[in-house]
Amino acid sequence: MEQKKSRLFALLLMTVLMITGIFAAPAGAWALEENKKENIKADSVTTDSIILKVEDGYEYAIQIKEKKDTIWKWAEDKQYVRDETTKKITKVVFSGLDADTEYVFGKRLKNDEAEETEPVTQRFRTEAEEPITKTETVEPATKETEATTEATEVTTEATEATTETTEVTTEETEPETKSAETIERETEPTNVKPSKTPSKPAPAVLETASETQKNKEPESKKSQTKEETKETESETGTTKTETEPETETIETEETESETKAPAAKAPAAPKLAGRTETSITLATIENGEYGMVLADAVINESEAVEAQSQDALANLQIAWQDSPEFTGLTSNTEYIFVARMKYDAATTMESLMSESVMYKTLLPFEGSTVTGVAVDGSYESGTKLTATAVGNGMDNVNPADGDSRWVPRTWNWGRDSFDQWKDGYTIPFTLVEVGNYRLSVDFEREEYTDGAWKATGVVNTVIVPFKVTAAPVTVYTITATAGANGTLSPQGNVTVANGNDVEFTFKPNNGYKVSKVYVDGAEVQISNNNKFAFKAVNANHTISVTFEQAKKIDSPKTGDGMNMTVGIAILVISAALLIGIVIYNQSKKKR
Repeated sequence: MEQKKSRLFALLLMTVLMITGIFAAPAGAWALEENKKENIKADSVTTDSIILKVEDGYEYAIQIKEKKDTIWKWAEDKQYVRDETTKKITKVVFSGLDADTEYVFGKRLKNDEAEETEPVTQRFRTEAEEPITKTETVEPATKETEATTEATEVTTEATEATTETTEVTTEETEPETKSAETIERETEPTNVKPSKTPSKPAPAVLETASETQKNKEPESKKSQTKEETKETESETGTTKTETEPETETIETEETESETKAPAAKAPAAPKLAGRTETSITLATIENGEYGMVLADAVINESEAVEAQSQDALANLQIAWQDSPEFTGLTSNTEYIFVARMKYDAATTMESLMSESVMYKTLLPFEGSTVTGVAVDGSYESGTKLTATAVGNGMDNVNPADGDSRWVPRTWNWGRDSFDQWKDGYTIPFTLVEVGNYRLSVDFEREEYTDGAWKATGVVNTVIVPFKVTAAPVTVYTITATAGANGTLSPQGNVTVANGNDVEFTFKPNNGYKVSKVYVDGAEVQISNNNKFAFKAVNANHTISVTFEQAKKIDSPKTGDGMNMTVGIAILVISAALLIGIVIYNQSKKKR
């Protein structure tokens, strides 16, 4: 009974193992196939950086340790590199790594941040700093048993590794059903290190010369038994490892990079040839091209632009062009420029960039003003004004090399020019003559160089036209009245301009004379010429005059009649004498 149970249990166990084997082999092959589809490819490997190729729609990360945990650190936008022609992201840079250290990289679909989604992973090792012995690859001879691997590092360990591999090969009956894990373990060479080649992309899978030979052998030779191959290797002392034909390497890319001409040396940093408010022109470099860092590039403001490393510049977006003139720029703005030699991407490696330099566009003249006098303004004669000239950039109290500003130089009224200013570039003046005027102020551009402002000779002008009109005249009224028995001239409401004089004359009738004169209600004394004058009239006034009868002739007093009688007597006598003389003369003629 016990024997039956044991047999039944053994049969059941064998059945389970067979079923497991049936499903395990396809699963392993499927896993291998998926790994081949989703593996991560390296573009280049150095001692401190690894650059991966980027597939569309994927993002990449490196596995790091944070405290005691192992986490994924996903690459930032500035780590991705765009192709200059297609503008698509083709590479991602992981820098600042340790030399001769293995790192785990992962990728996943973009926007797939679910925690349960495990990224596809791949391991790569940075190059060692110390030089190591290279393993040369030589084309295989016609005979299959010829060894091509240089035997400089063949040791007893290599012999042991060969023996161990032979034993594993003999025991295997179905080599095609190897799992991906077994293949990976077999492809690791014993006591063989990758050669240091900084200027070439590092392969994703390292191979010995014998592996390369095996991949190039015809299918008919691959069908030979592994035991025969191992026996031949034991005789020649060659170490050989097995690699599936489908294993993907970057050997082809390595061969292509070897055929390209070396990169041209970096030229000197580009010099400034000229600049305006909206353009910067660099000095011409023979067979060179010129680049400007785009505005959205991030530069550490705490460091000088010249101090930026080539790696830092390589991660920035740079617009390259053949012309040394960059137009359409923003005024008074700093821009970063680099240069390199022209190259053919198909036959030559990318040229090295020069050191970066920063140049600033000029400050525009717009913004320079003349205040205190309105454009096309109208002012009355006698108005006092103070014009002030303000140049654009005059408020820059902490200038740096490359800054610019506009400074007032001279001013004029359209005739003679003046260069004398009051404090703060002011011009005080009084408007007198009526007419049209034009105030012109000349500004000169200055540039800050070597710690001082220097004139450039470039001049621009602000013109302010205006006019002066006659001031309105102020008129005052003097009310003049006269009483009976006389007149006043002028009389009535008399108007007088401000500051002028006016005189009044009094004319009494016969038998009358001026009695009294009142000015603004108060009696005043007048001269014998019957006149009164107001001097420099600046207000309204009143004037009035009255007249009175002149003094009468008195009658003769007692005792004065005798004088009249004598006069009459003399008159009568005179008349008689006259008559007598006339009669005498007539009678004398008759005789």
